[in-house]
Amino acid sequence: MVSRLRRWLKQLGRGESQGHYGVSLDRRWALGLWLAALPLYLVNLGGVALRDWDEGTVAQVAREIAEQSLLLREGTGASGLFTFWLSVQNFGQGLLHPTIWDQAYVNKPPLMHGLVAVLFRIFGEGEWAARLPGAMLTALSVPLLYLMGRELFVTRRPAVFGAIAYLTLLPMVRHGRLAMLDGAILCFYLVTILAGLRSRRDARWSLGVGLGVGLMCLTKGVLGLLLGGLLLGFLVWDTPRMLRSGYLWTGLVLGMAPAMAWYGNQTLGGADDFVQRGLVDQALKRLWEPVENHRGSLLYYVGELLEWGWPWVMFLPWGLAQAWRERSLSWGKLIWVLGGGYFAVISLAQTKLPWYIMPLYPLVALAIGPVLANCWDRMGGVECEPYTPGRSPKIWLGLVGLLLGIALAGGLYFSWGPEATLGLAIPFWALVAGMGLSGWLLWRQDAQWILVLAWGWYVAIFALMASPHWLFELSDAEPAKPMAAVIQAEAIGSLPVYTTNRIERPSLSFYSDTRVIPICPLPEALYPVEPFYFWLKSEEQAALNITAPPRGTAEGWQLQGPLQLTQPTAADELRSRIVSLCNGT
Repeated sequence: MVSRLRRWLKQLGRGESQGHYGVSLDRRWALGLWLAALPLYLVNLGGVALRDWDEGTVAQVAREIAEQSLLLREGTGASGLFTFWLSVQNFGQGLLHPTIWDQAYVNKPPLMHGLVAVLFRIFGEGEWAARLPGAMLTALSVPLLYLMGRELFVTRRPAVFGAIAYLTLLPMVRHGRLAMLDGAILCFYLVTILAGLRSRRDARWSLGVGLGVGLMCLTKGVLGLLLGGLLLGFLVWDTPRMLRSGYLWTGLVLGMAPAMAWYGNQTLGGADDFVQRGLVDQALKRLWEPVENHRGSLLYYVGELLEWGWPWVMFLPWGLAQAWRERSLSWGKLIWVLGGGYFAVISLAQTKLPWYIMPLYPLVALAIGPVLANCWDRMGGVECEPYTPGRSPKIWLGLVGLLLGIALAGGLYFSWGPEATLGLAIPFWALVAGMGLSGWLLWRQDAQWILVLAWGWYVAIFALMASPHWLFELSDAEPAKPMAAVIQAEAIGSLPVYTTNRIERPSLSFYSDTRVIPICPLPEALYPVEPFYFWLKSEEQAALNITAPPRGTAEGWQLQGPLQLTQPTAADELRSRIVSLCNGT
């Protein structure tokens, strides 16, 4: 596989044609990159449970949209068409007025939730159906990045190497596979940039800018305006004549119309106080206040890059330096306006979350594409005569050796250590083989070291995704599925379920098909007055002096009830004990 890829790269030459052959080759590269991405994004997609917080929330909103009766195969003839039409109308109402646990959902627009809802109706509710839309859209972003590179670089090699680096970035694959909104945002963002770049040659492509911005706004609201604004800033610097294009402004008006209509509907006739809760609290407020205590330093995202961006992050300093030297060229302007602008915004924002960095990774890949292409050329990867090989920076060999040592330590630990597991040992040993061979080729100044490095990481990431350990955040809490099975089987009727867990777990509620409400964060005045079930840890039963045997147990938790707080005062002993437990007294 590596040797075949090397032959393809040789055939590219130094000055590729932009004619029919060049276009045909670009299509083959784009198709090949997409086919290479699909195994990474689809393998074992439904093999692990949904995680808290976002996956459980997206799945529950999608379930409630699906329950608005998108009936695809009910009825025949005229009655069947009428039933289908009513079901589509009801589904549209679910998109216009999304809910979560029968309350208005104002966090994000429901574009992705609607796609998941359609798959729920077709394939049933499950992890695979919940994650498939985001995974497919993120996989599509790989060939889109390559096509962006072809618009920015004179030769094809920087675009190829940038796309290969983007393909084998672990955080891209992990987060892109989740039932979250970030994979969709990346795909729509790259569509927007690609349309903006191509509009410099054909103004009609600027219609796609509006389409991309509109899709981003229907996915993550205000973030779409930020990313679209950065692209307009790039066009002001790079191609100011585009701002006089009627196609651009027509595209923006048409593309933004559905998003503006949805937001207008929510503001005028949707959820109460939508502007405050849906726009200020969930979007703008994150700039000046750490929402839910998610705070970090100005260098938080530098740490994220250094923690998860390997091995490609080691080329980033050279890529940024080259982008600065070539800032008069379009690709340098794009890196500094889009990448630098977005990095400044998320670094200055007070709320810090790991997935906010996702729109930065395509720019990182584009920045290092020319570095890898230059290294390939200097080491004779194109086999041009006369040929004087150039040496790579010595620190690269040291960093490859460091990664090899870390991979070897991980392979040994997960093979024979106290937490030995084959699912993690295989990815580390794949890295050992890939990094070892790549380092040896780099020491020999053989250009193939780049391809071997990429292939080793591709195999390691595939092995990790095929294992049950790719979503390692699930180990932060008890498994939700066995706990939900007890709640769903034993909680009888429509009585609410409360828990002593101070943090709500949307995945537990989704699998239970009933909301499990944390009681401790509630003011005492909002404690339930009707009968309820109680989900608590086994050791908390004695503290609450509950003598009845539990209705069911799982993972150290038990279900008690039905219980009732008979008096809304401290005279109720159970109420007093719950207050003491929540206060830690």
